Amino acid sequence: MLFLADDGFREGAAIVEDGFVLRLNRDHWASLRQAILAGHSWMIPSSGPGTIGFLLEWDWPGKARFRSGMAYQTEDERRERLTDPAGWCEFVREADRAITAEIDSQRSRSGCPMIASAIVRPGGACSWWIDGVSSDMVGPLKTALAGLTAPEVGGPIAYTLLYHLWDGPMDDDEKCAYIPEDWVKPVSASGGINDAAIALILR
Repeated sequence: MLFLADDGFREGAAIVEDGFVLRLNRDHWASLRQAILAGHSWMIPSSGPGTIGFLLEWDWPGKARFRSGMAYQTEDERRERLTDPAGWCEFVREADRAITAEIDSQRSRSGCPMIASAIVRPGGACSWWIDGVSSDMVGPLKTALAGLTAPEVGGPIAYTLLYHLWDGPMDDDEKCAYIPEDWVKPVSASGGINDAAIALILR
């Protein structure tokens, strides 16, 4: 694993031969070093074509474990709409921190997968959906996420964070729903998670 830090990089990881290179700006490099020293989880999503997300995770039992992040727009749409890639990366990381902190404050329960899905719209508007956990957890998680500042985008972006909670199974993806239940009918009617489906979801 090779780490490169410079403020001119497009941030994210990339496969190089039989290893990886992670490019970060200087502030994110400093925060990654702090996470390593403190034993904290750390993540950065892909900032666009040619990069992949990177996750640093420690094998501490009983915590929320981030599994993956998924953006539903095409690469071309993301390239056009993510007018501030660094701001988007920071927003996703802040969401992960808010989710992890809230889960850590909850009593331990049976292990399960959970998704937190967002639709970010121009003007800083953002809506969240939480699926996979009991109803008494949804409100506190949404409250924690409501305090985040969404980045400016050039069009709607839908994104999902997938977690496995309380040492839940990490290898049974067939049991993990990758879109919220409230999205299923609009997505089916529109043939995918496109702008038409997003308009129906938000209606």
